Amino acid sequence: MAIHPVQQPAEFLARLFDLLPGRRDVSLITAIKDRSESLERAFATWVRLRDISEIVIVDWSSADSSTIERVARRDRRVRVARVEGEKYFNHTRTKNLGVHLSSGRLVMVTDADIMMHRRMRHLFAAVRSGGNRFFRGWIPGGYGTVIVRREMFDAVGGYDERMEGWGGSDDDLYHRLTLHGLQSVNIPEGLLAHIDHPEEARHVNMLVPGRKESQSRNAAIVERDGLWSRAVYASLHRPIPVTVWTAAGGADQMTV
Repeated sequence: MAIHPVQQPAEFLARLFDLLPGRRDVSLITAIKDRSESLERAFATWVRLRDISEIVIVDWSSADSSTIERVARRDRRVRVARVEGEKYFNHTRTKNLGVHLSSGRLVMVTDADIMMHRRMRHLFAAVRSGGNRFFRGWIPGGYGTVIVRREMFDAVGGYDERMEGWGGSDDDLYHRLTLHGLQSVNIPEGLLAHIDHPEEARHVNMLVPGRKESQSRNAAIVERDGLWSRAVYASLHRPIPVTVWTAAGGADQMTV
């Protein structure tokens, strides 16, 4: 009689969902530099979303990657993109990197302290059906969650990589998506939950600490140099060496 190894609950659910009807074409992207204390709680809600085909975790030079490595081994959909030698966390470059390493038709970018309800599948269906909408977070702490078709994200050049700190880059992306003809729709109440932390924790490892300081700096860049675009991305993006690995084993080194 064959004896099968005991599977972790998350892995068992992922295999079960493979047998159920539905689409799996959503890439979930998040990025971390050391602040991984909420990742496990958030991750436990992500893996229940059966529409998700992959979870890309960008590890931006964390000094301690043990939590990232632990959750990555719980679900075979996870890919970890490790970047070395970065002193400061950059919200825009990290998430652009994650999106470019992903392959889903739909892109959901979120933070590592955001929990999600299973009813998110209705939003995936709405974006998948075409039309001209994208969904964005609006709850305190959850403003940075966005669901959008990949071609629309690419069409506006993704996040503005000239920006630093934690202020204004999400709103800037949403603004450019609306200029591109999309309708901004708030993610309904109750579908996202933010894991609370002190405000100062948000600015750890940032080149420009403080929300007001980063908002002012980033707004000045746009006023002086104009809006970010696909063409600006092509001219200003600095290639990033990265190692991508999965729990299945092996690692690929590339520059993106």
